[in-house]
Amino acid sequence: MSRLPVYIYEHTGRHVLVCGPIRDWLRRNGIPATRSAVERGWWIRRERLADLVAQLEIDGYTVRPRGVR
Repeated sequence: MSRLPVYIYEHTGRHVLVCGPIRDWLRRNGIPATRSAVERGWWIRRERLADLVAQLEIDGYTVRPRGVR
């Protein structure tokens, strides 16, 4: 089975940038996120990050943390 990659970029402030094919996944799971066309990803609150990563891995995504973007 091919696992879809999702990249997480640290950012100063309350949000992290999550990049990858997760639009429908976010909608299905009711996770609030703001789309960033410039950064090509989704801004998600830092407090939700641990739960988000755990659920993504359970659902078959490969989560890869990256540096500051």
